[in-house]
Amino acid sequence: MATKDFDPSTLVLREATEEERIACWKANGTSWAKKLSLEDYLTFSQLNSRSALARDGGARYWVFTGPGNAEDGEKEQIYASLETLRKPIVIKTADGKVSTEWGHGVAGVWTMVPFRGKKIGTWLMRKTRDWLDSEDAKARVSALFSGIGVCMLMSFRIEILGHGPILTVLTGLVLPTWLACVSKQAACPTACAVKP
Repeated sequence: MATKDFDPSTLVLREATEEERIACWKANGTSWAKKLSLEDYLTFSQLNSRSALARDGGARYWVFTGPGNAEDGEKEQIYASLETLRKPIVIKTADGKVSTEWGHGVAGVWTMVPFRGKKIGTWLMRKTRDWLDSEDAKARVSALFSGIGVCMLMSFRIEILGHGPILTVLTGLVLPTWLACVSKQAACPTACAVKP
């Protein structure tokens, strides 16, 4: 359980079990289901997890876990979750060579409501980045898929990644990290501007 001296860097990123996936969908469905009932949202999520793109390890569901509340008999607590989607990508290098390789999209990033504001999302993304950079991921590039808007993401970028270029895919736009807050949103505070 997250307490005053809680250290999110000690949490563990691992693949979710089927039961954990469903528990995470129930938790994030309260915010993301929009006009769907929770039951319809769960059905949609389960069908989506069996789509052609998701088969054979194409979609992997992850949980960020740590010790649970011993007083309540919890051995382990899920603090956050996300999914990665493996897709073929076409890469064209500066010398004009074209190749098809694998990339990963990161989507469905969610911190459980009671644990927000404790840097858990930051550490979740750091440990996800470490996995994406590993041999296990077998990916040349990765992108964060998001619908929360450029300004919101840019306000977190430095804290989440800390270094290096990243491409962020937002509503079809591919944005370099040096982008200073371009958005279709009506209001975009200057506080979200990010410098190289």
